[in-house]
Order: sequence, then C-alpha cells, then structure tokens
Amino acid sequence: MPAVIKLILHSVFFINVIVGMPLNLFIVLMNCRTWRRKKSLPAGDQIVTSLCLSRWIFQCLITAHHTSHFFLPSDNFNNFFTPARILLNYLSIWLASLLCVYYCVKISTYQHVGFLYVKARMSKMVPWCLGLCVFLSLVFIQPYAWHFFSLAHKASRDGNMTKENIGTSYTYFIGSSPPFIIFIIAFLLTVPSLWRHIRNMRGDGTSFRNPDMKSHYNAIKSMAAFFLLHIFFLIIVNINLSGVLNVGDLYNPLTVMLISFYPCLHSAVIIFYNTKLRQGFLIPLKCMINVLQKKAVIA
Repeated sequence: MPAVIKLILHSVFFINVIVGMPLNLFIVLMNCRTWRRKKSLPAGDQIVTSLCLSRWIFQCLITAHHTSHFFLPSDNFNNFFTPARILLNYLSIWLASLLCVYYCVKISTYQHVGFLYVKARMSKMVPWCLGLCVFLSLVFIQPYAWHFFSLAHKASRDGNMTKENIGTSYTYFIGSSPPFIIFIIAFLLTVPSLWRHIRNMRGDGTSFRNPDMKSHYNAIKSMAAFFLLHIFFLIIVNINLSGVLNVGDLYNPLTVMLISFYPCLHSAVIIFYNTKLRQGFLIPLKCMINVLQKKAVIA
C-alpha cells in the first residue's frame, strides 16, 4: 500500500509540474509578445513576468531534483540542487511580495503624502525594485547556504540529523520572513481600502454588473487566493526543510507534491483574473475544439 500511495504522490507532483510549467511559460511569452509589439511593458506586467519566469525555472529545478532520485541517488549530486532551489524560492517570495505591494499602491485610495508620492512614481520604481529583489535573495541565501553545506559536511559522520534539519528550517524561515511580513502588510492595507471603495460605489447606486465594480471584486478575490496560497506554501516548505514530520518514505513525496501546487495554482489565478491573459489562453483551446469538431464531423 505505501508503494501505491507513493506512486500516486509522484504522479500528482508530475501532473502539477506538467500543468504549472506551461502556465508560467505562457504568461511570460504573452507579456514578452506585448513588450515586443509595444516596445514597453506595464510595471505590473514586468513584475508578473519576472515572477512567472522565476517560478518556471524553480519548477524545472525541482523536477530535475525530484527525478534525479530515481537515476542518480548520490547525495553529492542532489545537494547541488537545494541551494539553487532555495535561492529561486526566495526570489519568488520577494517578487510575490513586490506584486502585492504594487497592487496595494496602485489600487488603494489612502491620502497620506508619502503614499501618494510612492503611488505617483511606482511605475518608474519597479525596475529598481526588481533588481532589489534579486539582491535581497542573494543576501538572505547566505545563512541558509552556509548552514546547508555545514550540514552536508557533517552528514557522513552523524546519522541523526533532526536538530540540524530544524536549524536549516530556521535559517530558511529567517530568510523568508521579511518578504512575507511585507506581503501581509500590503494585503491588510489593500483589502480594507478596496472594500471601502466598493461600499462607496454601492452607495452611489453602482450596479454589481458595472465593470469597475467587477474589477474591484476580482482584485479582492485574486489577492485573497494569493494570500492563502502563499501561507500554505511557506508552511509546507518549512515543514519539508525541518524534517519534523519525517515518519517514513511517504514524507518527502507528500511535501514535495504539496509544494508543487503553489506555482501551478497561483499562475492559474493570475490568468483567470487577467482579461488579456485569459483571452490569449482561450485562443488555442478554441482552435483545438474546432479541430476536434471537424474531425468528428468527417468521421
């Protein structure tokens, strides 16, 4: 029975990757197409493109790491992937926080002087913020990398690595906490502002079918889904790194499978609530349906 469950977990993982990688790559290619056609890309799309590109590379690495266990079980080879995966993980978290901050600044209606100053210049600040995300990821990976390689050096001499694994989880937690705190603050500032704006629109007699009302509701639902997925992802990653629930052969496949849901589901949320991406995603699906219908008629 454990072998069957393990096979199911591995299958779900690869399904998430097979679905998630094309979704992230689709978003990147659609925005690159827009940039090539218009010679520019909106600030929000720059962040989304960078986020999806980092997630696509991250998914490539976890797929390679996961697959290598079947063919190359050497710890020295497998250890090569972990720092790179964590670096991309940090970068993804920082970019996700930047995206939430961007939504907060562009959507919220606070009248504070500092907030208005940032709001007026946010689009010009985004390229610098993207570079800052890369720099901070490189800074925060240093404690984790040092601890990880120290742990790998001791692994041959110590069979019980529970405390060291928990230490690894602590170093990851320290690195992932600052962007997560920023993410929470931006989320808590954005949603009440959006909700007050919606209530004001309803007080003015605006219908729920109004495009502006729909866009605000979609923004709330999108950020709420993003927020829940983000928390879920960080909890599972910390559990995976700590090893505190390592009770058998099913532990690692289970946590890796759960981690693989986040980049797949959030990319689907981005596409679903973005009109341009949703329409672009439906075009090949409609073409496939038309081809299948023609074949059915001929048969």
